[in-house]
Amino acid sequence: MPQISSQNPSWNSGQKRRIQRYKKVNLIDPTLKYLSEALSNYRDNELCQNIMGKLERGNYASEELFVKELDEEEATYLNDVLENELAYAKRVQYVQRVKELTEVYELLF
Repeated sequence: MPQISSQNPSWNSGQKRRIQRYKKVNLIDPTLKYLSEALSNYRDNELCQNIMGKLERGNYASEELFVKELDEEEATYLNDVLENELAYAKRVQYVQRVKELTEVYELLF
């Protein structure tokens, strides 16, 4: 079993990569920042990984441009994720998150 330490680069390299990608998304569009954060809760799903990959590689200036790039299966999956995330954000009264995620949700269909 490998020893876990800050000296061992394999220990946290995946974590650093995710953080760097997340920061890249943050610089583009505030709505996409919230979307990226919401999707991170589902990252074990293959469709979610595809969507996050597009989000990270795409350098989208707006959520409209991002949504146009999704195929039907990805859009349907994202619709379901956003329904769950919006319900949670409303339940905890996170108004800004509701606003930002609703912008994407309304563009899907």
